Amino acid sequence: MMPICILTLFGLPGVVSFAMGPPLSACTDMFPGGHGFDAQNANGSLPPFFITVNSTTYRPGDIIQVFLNSTAPWFFEGVFIQARRAKCNSPMRDSPVGTFKTMPNEDFVNPIDCSGITASALAHYSHNHISNRIIYWIAPSQSVGHIYLRGTFARNKRIFWTNVFSSFIRDSSIPDQTPEKCEVQSRMTGGSRSTLMITFPLLFLTVLFSFI
Repeated sequence: MMPICILTLFGLPGVVSFAMGPPLSACTDMFPGGHGFDAQNANGSLPPFFITVNSTTYRPGDIIQVFLNSTAPWFFEGVFIQARRAKCNSPMRDSPVGTFKTMPNEDFVNPIDCSGITASALAHYSHNHISNRIIYWIAPSQSVGHIYLRGTFARNKRIFWTNVFSSFIRDSSIPDQTPEKCEVQSRMTGGSRSTLMITFPLLFLTVLFSFI
């Protein structure tokens, strides 16, 4: 009986972190709270990962090639990408812009639906060790101002970076407006550890002592 109860704990909601890809609850702050750690850049560490694009301007409906790269010998096994408006006082600053598509036979990342917008973000769905990827961002059908791509890259559960930015992709219809990059969360709120690390030992001891 005891082994069965212990195994059951792994299936309880809130005990284990998300195994493959970010939950939709992370769409706004793009922070992997289930990891239980601060981002590396919270302490000033520069990311070994980069987002580059093949165009610095866009018009409605344009398709822009996006490159996700790492500096050797680094690789990433988790990633979360969105396009955001480059205006920090905009009421829509936390809403994703445009949509994503991937290369044929892609086995690491998939578009996901954030903020109720189809394919408005891109996230990993496997834990392969990746050093580069090519994806595509499709501009919305109407101009929304200057934008940039924001990414969260994870080397593993403990080591990850938020606020990895591409260069600006400027809206061709407003060339004189100054774009801004708006940072998001890089620390665990309250400084707490992950639910898995705290909750599981307590539950384990509770079950163990119930059999003594």
